Amino acid sequence: MLPDIDTRRARIAPKQAQLDAVAQLGAGASWTDFGTARSLIRYGGFLASGIEAPSPEAAALSFISANRSLYRLDSVDGLSVATVAPIGRSAFVVVLRQRVDGLLVSPEGSASIGVRRSDGGWNVAYASSTLVGSDTLANMAELSGLEALDRALENVGQDVSLSEMEGGGVRAGWRHVDVEGLQDDQLVRRVAFPTPRRGSGFGWSSTRTS
Repeated sequence: MLPDIDTRRARIAPKQAQLDAVAQLGAGASWTDFGTARSLIRYGGFLASGIEAPSPEAAALSFISANRSLYRLDSVDGLSVATVAPIGRSAFVVVLRQRVDGLLVSPEGSASIGVRRSDGGWNVAYASSTLVGSDTLANMAELSGLEALDRALENVGQDVSLSEMEGGGVRAGWRHVDVEGLQDDQLVRRVAFPTPRRGSGFGWSSTRTS
């Protein structure tokens, strides 16, 4: 297996207003390279209490919206619920995914919010995320999906050409591609690829299957 390689070297530090917001929560925080809150936790207490919401996912979105400066977001319109996992009878982990101009942010762009139901509303126990602040795409694609897949396969030692690929249908957001010499379809999809300094750009994510 090849190691992960990330050529993005820039890093954005959190603003003083963000540090002040964490202090107001009485929480400890760590930060992503995008200057957004990676983790928030208040030892011995909750990050927020008494959130009025009809569901755990609504409570999670309400918390993000109320603290959107920590994530450099103008709104939560680009967030959608991916998973709601129950923990016992009254606690849940809500996983959110982020989109920019309708495209999933990848490899970042997710948040996990731990919430607990109480008589007074919803309490937020912790929040972890890799959300990014950009909400528009900064460029257009320079490669087609098949060209991107060709380069990805080349990076893992699979020598193929575009003439050996045949694009198929799209399922669950992934385009299935038949590649000569490979038993299973290979997968590719358009994504919003974030960078700390230049915003999110149009990119491709691919998965090699065998």
